[in-house]
Amino acid sequence: MASLDLPEQGLNMLPDELVIMILDCLPEYDVPTMFALNNTSRRLHNLTIDRLYATFPGYNFEKFLGTVAPPAPWGCPSLALHVKEVNWQSACGIASHLDLEVIRAISDHLKEFKIRFSSLRKTEERFTAKRPSERTMAWYLEVFLLFVPNVERLVVMDAWHWDDHIYWFDAVLDNATHFSHLHSVTIHGPLRIQNIVPLLTLPTLRTLDLTKAEDMRQEQGKPFMWDSSPTQASRRRLGDGSSALEHLTVRNSCIDAEDFIPLFEAFRGLKSFTYEHIGTSREHDSWIDYECLVVCLEHQRTSLEHLSILGDHHLIDEDIDELGVVLPEMTCLESLELNPPRILYAADTPAVAANVAAKISRSLKILTFNFKHVQASWFHEDFRHEFSRFLEALAFEIGLGPRLPNLHQIAVVNWPCHFGMDTGKRPPGFARLQKCFADVGLELQGARQEPTTQNEHEEE
Repeated sequence: MASLDLPEQGLNMLPDELVIMILDCLPEYDVPTMFALNNTSRRLHNLTIDRLYATFPGYNFEKFLGTVAPPAPWGCPSLALHVKEVNWQSACGIASHLDLEVIRAISDHLKEFKIRFSSLRKTEERFTAKRPSERTMAWYLEVFLLFVPNVERLVVMDAWHWDDHIYWFDAVLDNATHFSHLHSVTIHGPLRIQNIVPLLTLPTLRTLDLTKAEDMRQEQGKPFMWDSSPTQASRRRLGDGSSALEHLTVRNSCIDAEDFIPLFEAFRGLKSFTYEHIGTSREHDSWIDYECLVVCLEHQRTSLEHLSILGDHHLIDEDIDELGVVLPEMTCLESLELNPPRILYAADTPAVAANVAAKISRSLKILTFNFKHVQASWFHEDFRHEFSRFLEALAFEIGLGPRLPNLHQIAVVNWPCHFGMDTGKRPPGFARLQKCFADVGLELQGARQEPTTQNEHEEE
């Protein structure tokens, strides 16, 4: 038995700083080890409790509420103060039967806040329901969040369980002072862009990442909340300059660009905007409405630093011309990411390159062409050669004068494998293209995937 005590005694003899360094080496998902250390001694309990409860994994939320809702000594409300990140699994977030005393404690806690259906009767009904309705699925999350006031990041994994005809997170907005730390929200849909309108005016929110935001069909006989009255309209709910959001990412989505306008009117100073448009079978959804997007970008032309607009179609001349209305006015824009341009005829290549060079902002530092969502039908030998000629012509146009003094890098990412870029290799002629850019003081980079990290904005 003495030998089993050695690791414990050795760890307890180390200074706190060294123990924390050791804990930093443990994988975040190694909960059993962290739990064992937490139960070893009072000192290790104090050193590990923040890490053990920092992330709520999204399962059995009602059991956690059963622990933190009742006051001491029947419960342990202090545990909830350690939660910094909530990963919400709607498919698993179905409340089981809680003791009436726990439900009463939850209801008493909710009386301190402005939350819908916070009476004991309604709370009891919802926490004892065998099959919660889609309207109450988001309600459970709102209730849970009111018990974790120090949460900084929220990730919703499957919002498709929720009612997409109403606004979400009204309770969060109504109790905004309670969420003084929440700065990042990620939601995996499908969802409608209108669903998240209440979140945008949360004073602390800086980063919003949405996946599969779509213009879905409306259920028959079921009205949208934002169409129910003039006071519920998105533009009325938001108001000009009401949102402090800085980073908006909308991936694998298909949105009517007009629905973005109330959002961009509300942003006080958006720093980055990423939109990945994936068309649906409906004809009007297939293409990005650049004209309408330009209307949105006009509202943020003095604050945007990063802009990425990608789709599953090539960038045509008209798209470049539309973007050219606003890009030169973007005085802070440092990085721009677009689809590669369409080149129908070899003779058009210099004109297309000249048009691109003339439309981008003087402040730009990095210009990226991304093949991420480009349709496979593009990838033929002629296009490979024409795109290489386009890059060469672009280097020539940029080298003609000092119009783009800050531009130092052109990047081509997600270059198709059968264009010649296998692992560790570059497309045919890539070295020659790099020399063309080097001759005018620019760097040409090629990569199979984007060099950025998923949480790059959160690390700033």
